[in-house]
Amino acid sequence: MTALLNGIALGWWDWMAAMLWQASLLIVFVSAVDLLIGRWAWPQVRHALWLLVLLKLLLPPTWSLPTGVVARLAPAAREGIVSLLRSDPAPLPASSPTVAPAAAVTGETSEAAAVASPRPPAPREPDPAGGTLVWQAWALGVWLLGIAAIAALLAFRIATLRRWHREQQERKTIPPWFHELLVRTAQKVGLERLPAIVFSKDAVAPAVYGVFRPVLLLPAGYTDSLSPEDAEHVLLHELAHIRRGDLWLHGIALLLQIVYWFNPLLLAVTRQLKHVRELCCDLTIANLLREKTMKYRQTLLETARALLTESLEPGMGLLGVFEEPFRLVSRLRWLERETWRTRVPARAASGCVAALGILFILPMSSGGAGSLLPTAASAGLTAATAVSGPGSELFLREETWTTVRCFGIEAHSELRGFSKTWIGPRRAATIEDGKTIVVDLDRNVVRFVNHRNRSYVEAPRPFDVIRHLPEEAHGDHPYTRSTGDVEVSPGAVRYLGRKCREYAVRLWDAGGGRGRPPLDLTVWATTDVSGDLRAFHELIHDRRVFQNRDAVALRELDEIQGIQMGVENVTGPIWWRVSRASQIVDLERQDPPADVYSIPPGYAKKDRFTPDDF
Repeated sequence: MTALLNGIALGWWDWMAAMLWQASLLIVFVSAVDLLIGRWAWPQVRHALWLLVLLKLLLPPTWSLPTGVVARLAPAAREGIVSLLRSDPAPLPASSPTVAPAAAVTGETSEAAAVASPRPPAPREPDPAGGTLVWQAWALGVWLLGIAAIAALLAFRIATLRRWHREQQERKTIPPWFHELLVRTAQKVGLERLPAIVFSKDAVAPAVYGVFRPVLLLPAGYTDSLSPEDAEHVLLHELAHIRRGDLWLHGIALLLQIVYWFNPLLLAVTRQLKHVRELCCDLTIANLLREKTMKYRQTLLETARALLTESLEPGMGLLGVFEEPFRLVSRLRWLERETWRTRVPARAASGCVAALGILFILPMSSGGAGSLLPTAASAGLTAATAVSGPGSELFLREETWTTVRCFGIEAHSELRGFSKTWIGPRRAATIEDGKTIVVDLDRNVVRFVNHRNRSYVEAPRPFDVIRHLPEEAHGDHPYTRSTGDVEVSPGAVRYLGRKCREYAVRLWDAGGGRGRPPLDLTVWATTDVSGDLRAFHELIHDRRVFQNRDAVALRELDEIQGIQMGVENVTGPIWWRVSRASQIVDLERQDPPADVYSIPPGYAKKDRFTPDDF
């Protein structure tokens, strides 16, 4: 149970942490733009700009497009931060062409595939025992308590509104002339369904609320001293809110504010969005009244004078005809202009702003679940290095992910496993999934240690997995006769501060029999490393053979020069694509564990593998 909670908490934290910095960055950007254009830009344009924030909160933080500006800037920002955090800022010198690849491909069930970006997902090492709750689980609890508290407040407010509505239905005090005016005004606005009318002594100003069944809330006795013309103006404003769909947008904004209550910037978003919404509603009425707009402007001014001493916020979940007094000046100024003459270009401009924002601003991820800031691993600051300093061997940490995207939007992402590799002179070792694989070139042997059943198999090199399989398993793993090809793509990317070349690899019958579709991979490899990597080359080849039971189909991957920083395999149509990803998320020097190259005490030696070894 604890392990399940930890897994849920880690997934929640990845989402919320990414959404926090992405939404905050977008809010700061939109606020700056709105401050610059607020005096002269059409309110429709500003409204579209602020709606981008709501859309961002509805999209997953891993949503990406090739046009995303932030995704392109993130690697450069990361490299700058990494260069400041590294204890040894100088890059490792380039190695000879004999360096070996790192990421393994496991055929049909391979988790090989890496995000096509120099920005890896934040390393997450699961707790196999699951004995204690991670701190993210406690943060998840606090988040849920915050949601419960705000939801309770909202529920209390909704219950109060329902009580007012019920009392009004019992009294039936709606003046006939006001109902007739409501019908005429609704026809003028183009609203087919009339809202219910509620009078309450606790209401301060006219307002509308409710998403599915809108209700017009008015202060008790509001119509007693109201002229028919002023009443029409008030109704035009409130019904325009309903006709424009503002209640739906207001409800969505309220729900998002509850979910992301920990982001204080959303309060400013809500206030500013409400203001530009009122401006747009005023211009909608101006388009109906045309030359009579000045009378509507006068109604707003008189309403403001009457409400200066009142609390002007009509309540959570309500949209009203009036807001803060200092906001009224901007509305009155816009009503002085003949805005109905520029309504078409204003709509076109707002559509362009929304399209540009969706294409270039909202996609803040290049894929995966990474963060703009580097993790300790990507900055070369793991716990081991922090304690021991530069180590004697090259250390690699590799993660494997499976990601499902529906129409480009991430629907599910799962960390499937990770491995740790140490590369020394004429020796190399990998720890992965309860197993250790060691290559010793001095003894010319490869050792497979299974920590789950406390056994090991040691074989001479070159390693032939078929000779060490049980005889009944030989028929399940035939050698593949057909292979594939490798193409070098133009250009290069930087990954963990190192320049990588891109390769397109096609494998036929990998990990299966004849007749299976080819396996198309994209590989990013770097030669920006130093040291004797021959043992590592042999280790990765034997590791692939052990996982695939097929040496021929992996020949293309062995020919790629450099350490393979990432491998990507994407399958399926655009509406349901599955990405299998393997990538290096840590590349540094580190001292290996004292026992990684030795046989653990009490482990039994076996001549052949068993099904438990795979």
